[in-house]
Amino acid sequence: MGDVIQGRVIEGDYRTPHNGFQQAPGSIHNDEVASKLGFKGGTVPGSVHMDQFAPMLVETYGADWFAGGNMSLHFTQATVDREEVRAVMEVAEPRSRLTMFNREGAQICVGTAGAATRDPVSELSRRMTAQAQAAPGALRILAGYAVGDTAADIPMRIEREALDKALGRITERLPLYDEGSSPPLTSCGWPISAAPRFWPR
Repeated sequence: MGDVIQGRVIEGDYRTPHNGFQQAPGSIHNDEVASKLGFKGGTVPGSVHMDQFAPMLVETYGADWFAGGNMSLHFTQATVDREEVRAVMEVAEPRSRLTMFNREGAQICVGTAGAATRDPVSELSRRMTAQAQAAPGALRILAGYAVGDTAADIPMRIEREALDKALGRITERLPLYDEGSSPPLTSCGWPISAAPRFWPR
């Protein structure tokens, strides 16, 4: 990975991420479900917003960031289909600061990213350290996981049709997604937003 220029601020252009999961039944990405929960509409997945940081991360840390870097985001406000947002990266070592804002200036997310595979002081690590432990049985989404769980050596595959669909949704299409020139972790040219489909279930 290349030299990191301390203190540099990289601002992306305003983008209009698409919520391609509007038809998912029972999902917060669906207008009907989201509105019942108090949102103004079906929410754009956070992983889709992560794609907006990819050009900045590659510019700062090189394409090897995909294989050995980290990103940690805390979302503070949900967005809806085609809502304009801008990604901003304040470059620093050992971690850079990531933020995203909508056109009105409201913060969408805040976080960190760096070249190291793990960052014990990443945005979410820091927040989790300060958080009280959940009572047994209180977790729903993460109920099947425990602190210290790991996943390794899981074969991954994405069908070309699914990859093309994912590439059609993203706002920042890097050449390495099309050329297959990325490091081993993304040898099929996967955008960041395609990663959740490979999480252990």
